[in-house]
Amino acid sequence: ARLAAAKIHSFGYIFRRFAQAVKSAPEGLRAILTKVCFLYGFYSIEQNAGFFLQYRYFTPSQMDFVRAQVNVFCREVRQEYIPLIDAFNYSDYMINSPLGVYDGNVYEKYFDQVKRQNPVGGEHPYLPLIQSLLRREIEDDEPLEDDEEDEE
Repeated sequence: ARLAAAKIHSFGYIFRRFAQAVKSAPEGLRAILTKVCFLYGFYSIEQNAGFFLQYRYFTPSQMDFVRAQVNVFCREVRQEYIPLIDAFNYSDYMINSPLGVYDGNVYEKYFDQVKRQNPVGGEHPYLPLIQSLLRREIEDDEPLEDDEEDEE
């Protein structure tokens, strides 16, 4: 219980520091940073729902509200994820995801990546293993499952 309490306290401390930083952020950034801050707070509560319910910090209906708010803030933050990712100034190579490409052609880049990782015409490396499993013959006296448990 002490470890859980320390963990929850740490999440609360980080949330409070985040909220303080948002208040002093430039006006143009406050709206999105507020959403990210609330998302962090609600998500932290949701991830530790068992603790909060066990020690009656929240009721089940309050936890339902928390879960709903996580979904709300995910939808709102998702609309601005590219500028948020770009704020870290990582290259597309470092991010290694077609979802945050600089030129904004998400679907084209994603489809290209899928095609590169799944070339047409070549034999897949796992195909011989699967074929050997499909073609093997099972002896009639070979048990398919552990029958000893059924006899008890």
